Amino acid sequence: MNGSTADWIEGAGYVVVTELPEGSRTDVTWNGTGSVQTLANWNGASELPALNGATSYVTVAENTADNSAMHLDRSVWFKGMDVRSVGFQTTADAGCSFWLGSLGLATPASQTFRIGAPLMLTAEQEWAIGSGGQIVVDAAVSSLTADETRILGTGSVGILELNVAAPHWGAPVVVSNLNVQFNAAHALGPKVAPFATIYHHATGMSPTYADGVTIDRNL
Repeated sequence: MNGSTADWIEGAGYVVVTELPEGSRTDVTWNGTGSVQTLANWNGASELPALNGATSYVTVAENTADNSAMHLDRSVWFKGMDVRSVGFQTTADAGCSFWLGSLGLATPASQTFRIGAPLMLTAEQEWAIGSGGQIVVDAAVSSLTADETRILGTGSVGILELNVAAPHWGAPVVVSNLNVQFNAAHALGPKVAPFATIYHHATGMSPTYADGVTIDRNL
């Protein structure tokens, strides 16, 4: 991803340089379904947006058909994504992944965004889940950064559903104002420091620990 070909590597391959800075933000709109490389899915654009370099900030338009998908038949690196449609999801071919930069994710109120493509976090970021909304993580999350990821519910408590182990999500994670549903061990990272921290609104419970996640009051 975002590497350069090198003659001294035998066979096909890339040199990955993770210290490269993100590109300048360019706003782009998705309103289709299917391959990320299909021009018709990009809201009348005359050419494909940048699919790497953490340049494109992708808005999934509200008028995108319900339950549509962005299918990754190549890996991408976006600066961030604002998902506004109903039931949107990402999917991926084997070996393809979704790299996400510093502007993170935003999802609408009372809707579900399903992450079905392996997700690589490349910078400190925030996921904002709309009031009563839901993010369902069906693919492993990894991190290239040691900086924090904040996953925050807004308004009415939303849901963060974690269905896959994430042994390479090694960055600190803070979760607040969400009902977190664990359907896989180590779904918020391995059982080693730095641990994830979940803030909840319980008033009569002591902190408990499971799967390397610290659960504490939102004081």
